[in-house]
Amino acid sequence: MKRKQEILEKVLVSYNIHGIEYIGVRDIARDMNFDPGNITTHYAKKEDLINAIALQFSEKNKLLWVNEINNRKDFFDLLKSHFQQQVEYRCLFINFANLQTQHSQIAERNKKEEKIRKEIISASILSMCKNGELKKLSPKEIDFLTSNILMIIKFWISEATISHLKEKTETQINYFLKMIGLLVIGH
Repeated sequence: MKRKQEILEKVLVSYNIHGIEYIGVRDIARDMNFDPGNITTHYAKKEDLINAIALQFSEKNKLLWVNEINNRKDFFDLLKSHFQQQVEYRCLFINFANLQTQHSQIAERNKKEEKIRKEIISASILSMCKNGELKKLSPKEIDFLTSNILMIIKFWISEATISHLKEKTETQINYFLKMIGLLVIGH
């Protein structure tokens, strides 16, 4: 088990630096001074490595998305924590669309998780409306706002990689949180 986790940790670092599509099992083996067979014993193919990393992210992320949030501060703290976890696994989000189309297990898992995130975001927005932190919104407005927030959550790392590359990660996160804040406050 220790070896399997060690491989995953090394793979995650390499994928985050170089990108999933540019690193193969042989590259990982070479970096770890392993024979490629030492890796394929635990992960038969590259897709298994990618899925294991995605599963690891999902398990950590599930701990964040458990309850509706009743106020704006807690809502933005949740989003910030989510963004920080995405940074840890940024290789999964830099080329999000390709990963979703090429890996059905990851796409299915993400679809289920996004449904949960959507429910929590919608319920949180409704709670903020009820407690007076946001103006009253119609169900269509809540759905629209929720969809926009979900889109930012999905693609902010890709956009940050293109448009905010030279900025520190914390600055990038704050920029996209502000973007969501302007959306929320505007409603």
